[in-house]
Amino acid sequence: MDKRYNLDYEAMVIKYFDAKATEYDLVEEQVYWRLSDRLLWTVLIEQVLDCLPANFRFIDAGGGTGRWTIKILQAYPHAQALIYDLSMSMTEQALESAQKLGVSDRQKICNGRLENIDEALDPGFDLIFNFHNVLGFVQSPHLVVTQLKTLLRDDGVLVSFVPNSYHATFFNIMRGRLDEARRALMQNRSRFTEDMPDMHFFTPTAIAKMYRDTGLIVEHLTGFPNLIYPGYQETQLRGSSSGIQNVLGTQEAFDDIYEMEYQAQKDGAIVARSNNIFIVGRKLAQSVKS
Repeated sequence: MDKRYNLDYEAMVIKYFDAKATEYDLVEEQVYWRLSDRLLWTVLIEQVLDCLPANFRFIDAGGGTGRWTIKILQAYPHAQALIYDLSMSMTEQALESAQKLGVSDRQKICNGRLENIDEALDPGFDLIFNFHNVLGFVQSPHLVVTQLKTLLRDDGVLVSFVPNSYHATFFNIMRGRLDEARRALMQNRSRFTEDMPDMHFFTPTAIAKMYRDTGLIVEHLTGFPNLIYPGYQETQLRGSSSGIQNVLGTQEAFDDIYEMEYQAQKDGAIVARSNNIFIVGRKLAQSVKS
């Protein structure tokens, strides 16, 4: 572990997520995040999941309450999962949900720092993913990506869905938080609310370079949502911003906007304006790379 590792920051992150653990999955009730989740699920299936062997093994890195692990296990009945997360309070919820939904026999849980994950697990996974703010809240995203790569089998894939610096800049400008907007743009560090720990943000260029620097081949780079952005209420676990609710409030409008978003993300050039960046990298065998 790097001597610069900040235990105070780690404690702050754990405290932040422990306080949200029992209500964290309420995000599924917010219409904006339902739109984002639907897009993520569709693109994940098309670009990754349907391309894997039937009995694929995967790690949900920073998987928290296991929302995405359980979704995958329910859709792919021969898959095997491991959730790795720093917060025991979050993974307790993951275990409870898996037992309730009958997939606990195919789900394992480990707790620890992602910076140390390669010391805790044996390699050979077909897929590793981290969604939303996971790489934002680790202390060294580059180190974590490097560690995750070592756990992939040859030809395995690493998928990240990370917060976009440009969106964080826009969000903070619209909130009148110009100092935070400037930090997001110039330093790729900021936060959405005062109660959350400071976090990393990423540009499309930066996350792609990070992948390539660790030896991963970038196969897909896009982002979404692009045409509609979250408001302040979407940074909370309850409620929806009135503008978002007005726009997405009917099923017809929701489906129409989803279709526009789905078509928009197919153009890789749009990624710079995305709320979150979606990237797929593949680990090639040494003999192939050489």
